[in-house]
Amino acid sequence: MDENNFSHWLAGLVDGEGSFQLHLSTDNRNNVSRYRTAFKLGLRSDDGLTLLYIYETLKIGRLYQFASKVNQGGSVSKPGIVFEVGNKADCTRLVNILEGKLHSKKASEFIIWAEAVRLINQYGAGQRSFVLNRLGQIKEELHYLKRFDEVKSEYSF
Repeated sequence: MDENNFSHWLAGLVDGEGSFQLHLSTDNRNNVSRYRTAFKLGLRSDDGLTLLYIYETLKIGRLYQFASKVNQGGSVSKPGIVFEVGNKADCTRLVNILEGKLHSKKASEFIIWAEAVRLINQYGAGQRSFVLNRLGQIKEELHYLKRFDEVKSEYSF
């Protein structure tokens, strides 16, 4: 698959299963707060070759497995595999690959996550108060956008 087709195929998968994240950590020894961006795409283990293909094609991130677990309702989840991107250079590469290609609710999350990636790359993860303030706002916006909204429609599914 050529690079353009791959990026559109990946965007479709990310639209459905991807997760754009912004994490805050505080070093209690010197009271410094830092943000970091991350992206995760998780699938059941029986779809693991899809994530291996992404990992080998992009040459960024990492893969890890997770075991089955009992959920709160008592159901058992299937074991899975996660493709995770977490360092600044890899997140920047992912921004460049996905820019303008997402079409679902995830597109709104991506736009503000990409802003966080750019801010951290330009100013650092916690050096300036205006960056920390904006990253805090972005974290809140991401949280808000990730909520589930019951679709109210005249259509029945």
